[in-house]
Amino acid sequence: MVLMALALGCGSREQLVGLPELADAGGAPDARPDAPVCREDGLPCEGAADCCSAACARGICGGGSCAQDGAPCAAPGDCCTGLCTEGLCGQGCSVDGAPCQSAAQCCTGVCTGGACGQGCFPSGSACSFAGQCCSLRCEEGACRAPCIPNGALCEGGDACCSGVCRGGACGLACSPDGFGCNTGADCCSGRCNAGVCGGCSPDGEMCGSADACCSGVCDEGVCGGASCSHGPCAIGAPLAAECGGCVAEICRFDSFCCDASWDEICVREVTGLCGLTCGECAGDGSRCASDAACCSGACEDGVCRTPCTPEGGGCAADASCCSGSCFEGACVGCLPNGASCGSAESCCSGACDPALGCVTECRPDGQPCADSGECCNDNCQNGLCGGPACPSDGTECGSCVAEGCCAQLNQCLTSAACAEDVACFFGCLDEGNDSAVCGFECMNSPETFRLLLCVGRSCGGGTCF
Repeated sequence: MVLMALALGCGSREQLVGLPELADAGGAPDARPDAPVCREDGLPCEGAADCCSAACARGICGGGSCAQDGAPCAAPGDCCTGLCTEGLCGQGCSVDGAPCQSAAQCCTGVCTGGACGQGCFPSGSACSFAGQCCSLRCEEGACRAPCIPNGALCEGGDACCSGVCRGGACGLACSPDGFGCNTGADCCSGRCNAGVCGGCSPDGEMCGSADACCSGVCDEGVCGGASCSHGPCAIGAPLAAECGGCVAEICRFDSFCCDASWDEICVREVTGLCGLTCGECAGDGSRCASDAACCSGACEDGVCRTPCTPEGGGCAADASCCSGSCFEGACVGCLPNGASCGSAESCCSGACDPALGCVTECRPDGQPCADSGECCNDNCQNGLCGGPACPSDGTECGSCVAEGCCAQLNQCLTSAACAEDVACFFGCLDEGNDSAVCGFECMNSPETFRLLLCVGRSCGGGTCF
């Protein structure tokens, strides 16, 4: 996702990468021109083929009114196409950009993607139909970036072909009958029964509304109005991981089910719908024999614990990392100030006090840092004490990043995985793909993420800010 920052005006790959072999990765550049060469309205023309509007009237593109194909004419200049045959306009060839079904219809003799000419319009260009756009998407008179297919990661519905982004992935607006669901709103039919869209429940089964019952009657949480054989009870503590979700769905519809004693009706429903008989799960710190016994889903050394994220994994806070240190969105190996330590090498600050843990000790320019307080000059820029700050004078983004604004660039260039990501990204762009598509395909290493996080924070609209 942040890979698209490179394609949004942050300089050439030669500026950012600095290595010819990476600059050439991905094959030859796209041979297609950005758009057919044509003249704007108001400029002189000899024929309709010269004009972007495909209309040449009286020697001027788009000038005056002109007759369309099939209309009467006295001279070629009367016709938008510049062709007057036997008193009628047209019966000639189509100019670049006009719709076509075969090469014979085009003045250039080339019909590509349903449009005359050898190229297609890039995203943002004006268009009149989808075939003119490289993305095959023409909306409100402009070519749009290609949409993201169902199943791919997304941040908003506008980017998805389906127009729906649910749970961070493109998908359908609703699930058809037979697919899993949480509520009726997830289903096209509006019915979610026992975690599955559609269908109806026979009399005697639990229900949340009359629509869920084959009889059309839901009385006191039971289809058909059959009286329950058990008294009301409250939903208890969270259940073991392997069946908690199923039981929670049953309890949501049946206010008379699922207390700690597990009455007969509740046990029957759980066994019939889940195929399981469950007990309560254990919280962190409790003794355990398996992962399934813990609410966290992790049993370590016989004790339930919340699993931590290993070094290199994504994070939002120090507490989620096994190392106790989250830096620039990734878990790192060093420990932050205040963390218990056994040696100075284990601390991000480079200083370990047996009583206080990792403590601040100023670091000279050029040494790694997590915040300015660790540096002797109180200046921590992009992970380095005294590191160069990005200018805010509108310098071309690629130039200032290459000159040292982002220290992560050198780290990326020494990583084979990061170098492969950069080569993959530019190769993907050379094939005519949109930056968002290339970002999804090519960002695989933590080094790439850290570099592009810096680029994204430092660049906007193609310039440093």
